[in-house]
Amino acid sequence: MGISEFGQWLASTIDRFADYIKPWVVVNGYEEAIILRWGKYHRTLKPGTYWKWIVAEYALTDHVKPDTMDIPPITITTADGKPVSIGMIIHYEIEDIRKFLVENNDSRSNMLQLGAAELSDHLEDIIWTDIKKKTTKNAVQRKIAPYFEDMGVKILDLKFKDKVEVRPYKVFSDRDKIF
Repeated sequence: MGISEFGQWLASTIDRFADYIKPWVVVNGYEEAIILRWGKYHRTLKPGTYWKWIVAEYALTDHVKPDTMDIPPITITTADGKPVSIGMIIHYEIEDIRKFLVENNDSRSNMLQLGAAELSDHLEDIIWTDIKKKTTKNAVQRKIAPYFEDMGVKILDLKFKDKVEVRPYKVFSDRDKIF
């Protein structure tokens, strides 16, 4: 480790521990925070400035204002045998910061994966013309909502994107050649 790398390591270490030794916590207007005391949930904080016990308490903050999540297009085969590609935009808001930060491991990643899985699961059971209907979008939203609520998140809206019928193709390699 050179002097430059050591300096970067030292600066990041000091930054990490500075939050433990500060006797206050500032929660911005677009955030909420939780206080962990000795690693266990103690209280929730709304925007403002608060005192905390040094070393014993640590604050975790996150944005709670409405946000969007882009679920990349997935390719599925519908019930009528058509290969389609479809993605989603989920408009959501964090309602319970404790559930979001403490009771789940990496909530945003879980939301992304569960959203894609439920989208795929639901759309494989219907035909292509039904995917274009608003009732399908609402049905997907109803399937996803309970998972998100368990993470402290409320779905405000859900939109499909990139709805296209695709052509299946196979890429051949040298091993597939017949001589």
